[in-house]
Amino acid sequence: MAEGHRRPVEYKRANPGDDLTTGMIAAKDEDGSRLSDSEMIGTLHLLLGAGSETLVNGLAHATLALLDDQALREKVTNGEIPWEEVFEETLRVESPVGHLPFRFATEDLEIGGVRMAKGDVILVDFAGIGRDPAIHGDTADVFDPLRADKRHLSFGFGAHYCLGVSLAKLAWMIGIPALFERYPDMRLAVPRDELVGQGSFVVNGHSDQPVYLRG
Repeated sequence: MAEGHRRPVEYKRANPGDDLTTGMIAAKDEDGSRLSDSEMIGTLHLLLGAGSETLVNGLAHATLALLDDQALREKVTNGEIPWEEVFEETLRVESPVGHLPFRFATEDLEIGGVRMAKGDVILVDFAGIGRDPAIHGDTADVFDPLRADKRHLSFGFGAHYCLGVSLAKLAWMIGIPALFERYPDMRLAVPRDELVGQGSFVVNGHSDQPVYLRG
């Protein structure tokens, strides 16, 4: 582990506080089998990325959907369609995390006619799950916050369910309405089909999303 990566852990060990890093250090020091320093740094990096870039992508995808459909935008901003419905539909159509590498089969199994042997590498396609026509029908690719079934796995499932879900939703529900209230004439600065992806199969977002804040 690089020396620079050790410093936050060393600092918090010498200067404990009421924070996640201090709690992780305490758990490790009480039982050294829990996390090594390297594993702890990796976990902190994961939490930092999972709690920042994913939120940015969720905010950006929702903004894009509303800027691209003036009628939908008006219905949402005038209260006809609740912001919470837009939040869930954004996660269904554009999961902030596209794929998560990797999981490993713990036993031989078969899903959807595909056989996997114990130990096989599995790539979870979160972005595809929300657009499954078997669940959401022929309009699975359509952004429709009024649809009744908005099931998705953007926050994961089971033991891997996002521990920051409440914070993420709170930040989104504050940020997006405030953005459109402050800049009611905001519009895209380029055609939507000119937006370029981030170039990653893990995160689902655009490299940039230029807008004009005022008409």
